[in-house]
Amino acid sequence: MKHRKSIFRNFALVTQLGLSVMTPVFLCILAGYWIDEKTGLRTTFWFLLAGFFAGARNAYLMAKHTIEINRREEAKEDKADES
Repeated sequence: MKHRKSIFRNFALVTQLGLSVMTPVFLCILAGYWIDEKTGLRTTFWFLLAGFFAGARNAYLMAKHTIEINRREEAKEDKADES
């Protein structure tokens, strides 16, 4: 049962990571394109870069949070094994 839980947790994590990275990129591309159409300022590239940086930040924060959760769970398991 523990193995099945791990598979589902990893699948959810990969899906969430993909969405967390791609959503800012697509939103920034759309915003840049919209601004280009309205004003002609050629901002799509800069918004694309901002989207990449936002996606990378999201991935970093998610990985950091996941590592912390795994550490806590391992500590609980170690404590339970000692008892």
